[in-house]
Amino acid sequence: MYISNEFIKSIRNAELEIHCLNIKVWQDCDGGIALEGHGKIRQNKYGLLYVELVCTQFEVPRPTGPMQSFSRRFPSDSTNLETLVHAEFSTLSGDRFTSEGFTLILNELSIHSPFVVEFLLPYIQHDGLRESATDEDLLYYEFREKIDIPKNHMNKSESTKGYESSSWDESRIDNVLYNLMLRTEKDHTVAKVKGTFCGDSLIKCINFYVGFSSGRVPRPYIEIHSVGESKITRINSASNLDCQKRSSNPIPEIFSSNRKSTETEYSYMLFKNIYNLHCNSPDKLDAIISQWERVWSGFSSTSAISELVLSVAIEGVLNDIFIPSFKVFEKDEKLESDIALIKKSLDGLDIDSNYKGRLKGSVSYWKTITASKSLDILVNKGVIDKKYKKAWVELRNECAHPKSIAPNSAKEKEKLNNLLKCLDLFHRLVLNTVEYSGPVNIFGEDDESEIEIINHISVLK
Repeated sequence: MYISNEFIKSIRNAELEIHCLNIKVWQDCDGGIALEGHGKIRQNKYGLLYVELVCTQFEVPRPTGPMQSFSRRFPSDSTNLETLVHAEFSTLSGDRFTSEGFTLILNELSIHSPFVVEFLLPYIQHDGLRESATDEDLLYYEFREKIDIPKNHMNKSESTKGYESSSWDESRIDNVLYNLMLRTEKDHTVAKVKGTFCGDSLIKCINFYVGFSSGRVPRPYIEIHSVGESKITRINSASNLDCQKRSSNPIPEIFSSNRKSTETEYSYMLFKNIYNLHCNSPDKLDAIISQWERVWSGFSSTSAISELVLSVAIEGVLNDIFIPSFKVFEKDEKLESDIALIKKSLDGLDIDSNYKGRLKGSVSYWKTITASKSLDILVNKGVIDKKYKKAWVELRNECAHPKSIAPNSAKEKEKLNNLLKCLDLFHRLVLNTVEYSGPVNIFGEDDESEIEIINHISVLK
């Protein structure tokens, strides 16, 4: 399949239209549906993929019980992978696309041959062969979100009137196994990788690096994976509604420690550390990505939701990443000895065994490393300042026991400042996990500077 610039542009502008001579929709299970016909794959104005299917042949099982409405959903249980809905599309140009994991809604009163049905798709994928053989793997994808990362390469462009101009619009990050290029265009961003890598894993790392640094969530609308002789083209249903939304960006785009030259390596090392974390501890990377995405979504909502999500996300990162390490490497031997001595003393008491067991349980809890205790450990090791723990405790209590606050009051401003400090705390926990050293943007209102240099302190074993 040949992918032209005009074809990609039509996807970017939500103008894609693919005519299909044959469309098949089915379920690989007993009593599953089977539809066949022709139609189009299109995008709505928001960039979401959908199908207009003119169904000429169909097998739809009869309902087994009483019907509450004439609309029937397939699959009826989206958590049952055996009832997954699949689709195959044969285009006018002879290409074959596939998709799966979508929902189809049919109206009992409209199921007669032929009938028209529309349904959304999460993606369509074409599996083919590369135009030319090469030893290098290639990944190319685009997204509408703008990025705020340092640029280290200049490109020249020529207008239709023949005027030349130059701009720093490209970031190149070289690694041992691959080379990454990120280029900012007028209405989109291009990511391109050459070398040896796992495409899906690298996309996850790139998107987190770009998103965390820029405060945006990249949503690729086209991905092209070329590995060996194969070429996989994936067109995603990516909404254009959220491409302008952004949250906090902890990594500054422009930074100069000597006020003479702009530095870039701090940002590029962040990406390399993220990729290394994926290779060595993928579960840790998945944990911080999941929490960051929730924080991003929370800040796109009301302040009450953002406060709740952020306080829980901080506790989640501590529970998933820091506390398991502290349990192994931060044992208090004296406390362990004291607890054993107290338990031994309790055995000699002439009281009900249930009370004795509960007392022993309460004593054992002393050695439990809670989220609050883990923050104390981080304060003692110099990873965070004690003001961050204080802000988190106050914000968490306010989320658990909300109260009405007068607008523009001193209490409301204090609460906002706690929220921003907790945002700084969350950023520091994530950056410590990826072993980052360098400048960070500070959002707390009472901090003296907007940018602070942090040096990584190893606390995770």
